[in-house]
Amino acid sequence: MISKFKGWPYTVRESRRAKKIIIKVSATTGMEIVIPFGYDRSRLPGILEEKTGWIIKRMRRVRNLNKLLKPSTITLKAVSETWKLHYEVSLTKHIRIIETENHGLYLKGPIDDPYKVASSLNRWLQRRARDVLIPWLNEESTKRSLPVNRISIRRAKTRWGSCSNTWNISLNRNLLFLNRQLVRYVLLHELSHTVEFNHSTRFWKYLVTLAPNAKQQNKRVRGSYGQVPEWAKH
Repeated sequence: MISKFKGWPYTVRESRRAKKIIIKVSATTGMEIVIPFGYDRSRLPGILEEKTGWIIKRMRRVRNLNKLLKPSTITLKAVSETWKLHYEVSLTKHIRIIETENHGLYLKGPIDDPYKVASSLNRWLQRRARDVLIPWLNEESTKRSLPVNRISIRRAKTRWGSCSNTWNISLNRNLLFLNRQLVRYVLLHELSHTVEFNHSTRFWKYLVTLAPNAKQQNKRVRGSYGQVPEWAKH
């Protein structure tokens, strides 16, 4: 049964394992109150009143998160693309994304779940990053005669790229949110590790031959993670 508190719907669930009342606020399930088995439900309105401040803060946070995880547009600075998103609810288990002309993205499925939306968008971003970053790195590699063994695309929280001692390079798909100049710097930075597998003075001397403003660009890249939208971090 769904009840309301100050206009917000909530559900009540009994649990034999619960020893006290637990109030949960989620972007997907809304507000749920878990109570011990046999608890007197007539006491709930008074308890909710006592927790009003906390509930309001949580509900506002969830609403803001919903907006962040369900964007209306996506801008990929690295390739100068802005995609406009359209949402359509359907009774399917998974969200389907269809690309249209003029950079339109149609999402069809259980779009009321912002986490499923974010997950679907991340799969789309992964494909877009593969299509853009792998050929781009191969082009830079060939141009400078710096061979690469294998290139992988993934999401990382703190690193834009990495290079192993066997010349396997991994790139963060969220590079697409940075401007083209910074992305190119990251590619050249990782390629330089195929010559100097460290961050020694010799490494920086070599990198400067490829990217004259390497030190300044390195600082800019380190401070650029704020450009990644919230949905791309999930």
